[in-house]
This record gives sequence, C-alpha cells and structure tokens, in this order.
Amino acid sequence: MDIDTDFETDRRDEVIEYVLQRYPGHAAQIASYGLYKVDNLINDLAKVCGLPTDKNVDPDVKKANVLEIRAIKKLVKGFESDGGIDLPELQKSPEYDEYNAEYDNILLHFVRLYDKVKYIGTHAAGVALTREPIINYTALRVKKIKETGEIKYFTVYDLNDFEAMNVIKFDMLGLKTMGILGELRKRTKHNGFNEKALKDPKILEAFRNGETTGVFQMEKDAARKMLEQVHCDCFDDIIAVNAMNRPGPLQLKMPDQYAYNKTHIEDVQNTLVYPYTKESYGTIVYQEQLQQICINIGGLPWSAADKIMKTDRTGTAADIRRYHECFDTYQDDFMENAVKNGMPEQEAAEVFDSLFNYQFNKGHATGYALISVEEMYYKVYYPFLYWLVKLKHESDDRRRAMFESEYVRSGRILLPPDMNAKAFYSVRQFEGEKCIQQGLTSIKGVGLKAALEIERNRPYEDRTEFEDKVNKRVVNKRVLHAMENVGCFVTNEKARFHKVLYLNKLMYGKHIKA
Repeated sequence: MDIDTDFETDRRDEVIEYVLQRYPGHAAQIASYGLYKVDNLINDLAKVCGLPTDKNVDPDVKKANVLEIRAIKKLVKGFESDGGIDLPELQKSPEYDEYNAEYDNILLHFVRLYDKVKYIGTHAAGVALTREPIINYTALRVKKIKETGEIKYFTVYDLNDFEAMNVIKFDMLGLKTMGILGELRKRTKHNGFNEKALKDPKILEAFRNGETTGVFQMEKDAARKMLEQVHCDCFDDIIAVNAMNRPGPLQLKMPDQYAYNKTHIEDVQNTLVYPYTKESYGTIVYQEQLQQICINIGGLPWSAADKIMKTDRTGTAADIRRYHECFDTYQDDFMENAVKNGMPEQEAAEVFDSLFNYQFNKGHATGYALISVEEMYYKVYYPFLYWLVKLKHESDDRRRAMFESEYVRSGRILLPPDMNAKAFYSVRQFEGEKCIQQGLTSIKGVGLKAALEIERNRPYEDRTEFEDKVNKRVVNKRVLHAMENVGCFVTNEKARFHKVLYLNKLMYGKHIKA
C-alpha cells in the first residue's frame, strides 16, 4: 500500500526521523537503485576500454575520443525499443564486432551490464512500515553516521519490490507551499484553514475569473481555462479541476464532459451512475467513484475494481497492453451485471469503456484543493503579505518575475535592491507607501553568502562606507560589479525615483505565463 504525505520541505527529514524512532525495528528508509543506462555505462566503459577523456589525456586524443564515444552512443541508441535497448539486434550489427575489436570488447561489456545495478542509494522520501519486524520482509543495510555515531538501517528492497508485499510504504514528500502557508498563518495570526472560505463568494469569484497566479495547482493555463469553463461556483468544482488538471483527463476532454453535464444535469440525473457521481455531475472523475461503480453496478470484486483503477489506456505501450487484457477480462461480467441492475446494454458498454479513462484519487485532490483555497484566501484578503511571502520563498527567476509582474499590476510599487536592502524580499517605505523591495539575492551574481554579509553590516551612507564595512573576500569585485550594474549604489533621490519608475513600468508590461 502506498500513502503519499506532504510536509514543509525543511521539516521533511524531521518527520522521517520521527517515524523511524516511533517504530523501531518496524520502519526503515527504502533503497533506491541506480541502473546502468546508455550514457553512464558507455562513459564508464570508455575509461577502461581505451577511450579516456580525463585531464591527463592529450587534447587532440581527448577530442577524438569524445567523438568516438558519441558515435558509439548513437549506434546503441539506434536499437532502442519499448524504452530499452534491443540487445540481440545490437549484437547482430557489423559495428558491434568492429567496436569490440577496436576498444577491448566495449560493447560486449555493454550488453552484459546494461540495465544492471550501478549503485544502491536511499530513496529521498520513501519509508517502509511493517506489522512484524521489518527484518522478516527484507534484508537491511546498516550505516553508521560519522558525525553522530548513530546506526541507521535501510532496506535492500526498493519501492517496486514493496508494491508486491504486504507493506505500507510512506512517501514523505516535501511541499514548499506548506512552508508558505505556515509563514502566512503566523504573520496573519490565522490559525489554519477556515471552513467559511469554502463558500466565500470573493474567493470563488477569484477562482472563476482565473485570478490564480501563484495559487497552488491552479496557475497553469489549463487550470484557469477549466475554472472558467465549469463556471466554478463551489468547492466541489475546485476539487474536480484539481483532479482533471492531468494529461490523461485533458487528452480525453473530461473537463468538457464535466462542464456540459453541469449545465445539462437533467440528462444524467436518472442514470444508474448518477448516485455515485452526483458531486461531479455524472462525470466519473475520481478513483473512488470508479470503485463504487465497478462493485455496485458491475458486480465486480474489489480486486477487479483495483486492477481497473490502476489501468491507464493513455500510458506507455506496456500500459496499453495491460489495458486491453484488463478490458477483455472484466467486460463480460460487468456488462451482464450492469444489465441485470437495469442499465441499458449500450449505456453499460459506454460506462465500462469510460472506466479506463484516467481518474484521480478524490482524497488527494481534496487535500490539494484545500491548500489552493487557503492560498486564495490570503491572496484575496492579505494581498500585500501574500506576494511578499510568495516572493521570499521563490527561487526560480522566471516565476519570481511572474509574481513581481502580478504584484505591480495589482497597483503596488516594487522597489529595486540597493546597498541597504536585505538578502531576501522585505518591506520598505517609499514616498509614504509600504512596498516590497527586491532582495540582494535577486541580483544575478550576488550569492547568498555575500547578500547575508551585506545585510549584516547595514546601514551604509554611501559606497565608500559600504566597501569599508564588508568583508572583501566575501563581497568581491564580481559582487560589486553586479550591484553597480543594477544601481545599488545610487544615493541621489531623483535618480533613485526614476530607477523605481523604470522597474515598475517594466514589470507592469510583463505578461509571463505559468
């Protein structure tokens, strides 16, 4: 069984450690295996088969070897099939013998090692939890932590092995948004989620109008379009959009069916499926709905419902083969029982076929939708603080620019960094107005260490005082040059005003898509 859980990114390790300590002898972090694939295997073989490219090799030889390695990779990748390499066909090629003769059996070794284990590591998020002592399920690796002398245990089986065993596998995932919400709650003294927000007209209107830049899971064009298409007016719509905002449902035009059914509810109210799909207007959106239909209408056992739920007609070639096998196995039983339960044969065929569309877990979608609504709550009622915290936590330059643009277009002023700015985004007064100021780390060429050194020694009257106070080994010439290029040392009020004006005109004109 898989259980996915989301925690603040910087506290995920704390949660993993808690589980290991809470269930000693019954919990361990899961192994991950790195396999030899084309690029890493040929690179490794080149070093021992006469094609080195290290710094000790003559430059001309190194260049020739690089070209030869590329040629070997190109040859091997020409035999790709179903996501792997067709090794028997590779061995039949004339180049196979030529390269083996030239470079110490390089392709012979490749055939023997391809897709084999290169290294064993630790899954970043996976923890196995067992009823009986975990040693009854898997061999364990023992590792001594140098810094603390602590002994830790790790499984030898990986996550794919545990799927076939009676073991609970937790994925302790880090979610940056949880940290953002934590800070917003603390700053606003808002103790977690407020149920009133689920029916708040202002919040629902913001979703319906696609005002979702920065809002968890809802800022992509597809989500915006769906929110408008389904005329989002309730929390159930937000859950459904979250569930349908996946490649499979979008490819199968599930949102179109959802939107149509919502406005033509009389067409589906009298169907046998409707009692199980009322919350999504007769559209089978969730895995839980699929299971109920399989069991209560189609008379299938839970095991069959589970197999159908895990079968995806829009996946890889292997997925499609499994889909046909599963379809053929359960079609007759489903049809027979559905017809016995009063469903017309043609409708039964259509319903059974639709079960193999991609459905999402409603519990998961609801949890994500709650996060989306809480973020929108802060965006609607605490817009200044919302953008301040979002910008503070964002490390991607493109997304930062998108947030800055949205913030400026909402009618507020963004201040460029100067020598007295903080390392991260902060609040400053400008012309009597509270504004967000870009942090020093937003300047290309100014790293975190330099930014913190500058922040620590504030304030500065001018550049001379600045250079006297900071550590020159940390705030070096490269950092000074980067700061100078964006006008950090401008002290003239008129020049500074024009700099602010220019930045805000620039941000106002940017329309950056998520």
